[in-house]
Formats: sequence, structure tokens, C-alpha cells
Amino acid sequence: MRRGNRLPPTYFDPGSGAVDKAASNDLKPFVTAIANVFWLCWQRARLYLLAVFFLALASRHTGRVSTLVTRRTYHDECFWFRNPRGYVVPDYTRTQLQNRADNELFL
Repeated sequence: MRRGNRLPPTYFDPGSGAVDKAASNDLKPFVTAIANVFWLCWQRARLYLLAVFFLALASRHTGRVSTLVTRRTYHDECFWFRNPRGYVVPDYTRTQLQNRADNELFL
């Protein structure tokens, strides 16, 4: 038989440590399965953490969790136009407000 793939001995040579190796090999599948589950959970959590980070980065202008999930307010329509203190300036015309009211009917 080739040196690379030897079969395990059918008897235990005293002093060879084969008994200890066999005992540790019994637990190997369970340890591997637990480690795999932990690794998959960690990968999924890392993905969610990245998604939350980028959502927070994208919605930093309103301080809310996400503009995709929550209702739109008047802050969303002109968040680029901030005054120096950081508040949104609501400089709407009557037509803009009417258009907004009309659009709300379809949300």
C-alpha cells in the first residue's frame, strides 16, 4: 500500500497514541459542524452589519433609519439645501405643496 493513504490499524499498539487519536476523531464531525454553523452565522451577521452601516450613511441627512422604508416628509424633498445651522429650509410654493398633497394620495 502506498505511503500516502494508509488505512488505520485494526489493533491499538500500546504507546502509539492511537487510542487517543481515535477518541479525538470521534468528536471531529461534531466540532466541525458547530464551527461551520458559527462561521455561517458570522458571515450573515457581517453582511447585515455592512447593510445597516451603508443605510445609516445614506440616511444621515435626515437622521432617520432609511428613506426607503419610512414615509417621506418635507425634509426629503430639499435635503441638499441646508442653511448654515443644518436645518432644512422649507421654501415651498403653493404649487409644490399641492403637488405633494396629490402625490400622498398614491402612497
